[in-house]
Amino acid sequence: HQVAAEHLPRLSVLRQQLEELIVDIPGASVEDNLFAVTVHYRNCSEEHVPLLFARLDRMLSAQEGFRRGSGKKVVELRPDVAWNKGHAVRWLLDALHLSQRSDVFTLYLGDDTTDEDAFRVFCGGESETASSDGGSSTGSSGGGGGGGVA
Repeated sequence: HQVAAEHLPRLSVLRQQLEELIVDIPGASVEDNLFAVTVHYRNCSEEHVPLLFARLDRMLSAQEGFRRGSGKKVVELRPDVAWNKGHAVRWLLDALHLSQRSDVFTLYLGDDTTDEDAFRVFCGGESETASSDGGSSTGSSGGGGGGGVA
């Protein structure tokens, strides 16, 4: 996304700051996702998680222009722009001229809360989600155009 590209220098600085922030927290790591920076804490002991969150909160309160998201034992920081996985899926379908074709079935697979924006793009009606623990749910999803399974 071109707008997000403008934020690459700030994301690089943020990544460095986060690496310094977690250096003494065992099991915490920072991942550079190009247009976002993710702090992973799934390998941290539970006793270190409050310290990690307190440091993140303190650091982010001094930062502007970043949006905080969360997932399965991750905190994702990305530029505060109107762009997410749902926008990306819609853009790809439109750019490839697939969004209005009746002979195209779009399937999106995801395993985290950050994928929910993409799930909302599909089906004007119901979508089904299933989890690895055997649970599933059916719910209304927003969006339109094209078919899909979320």
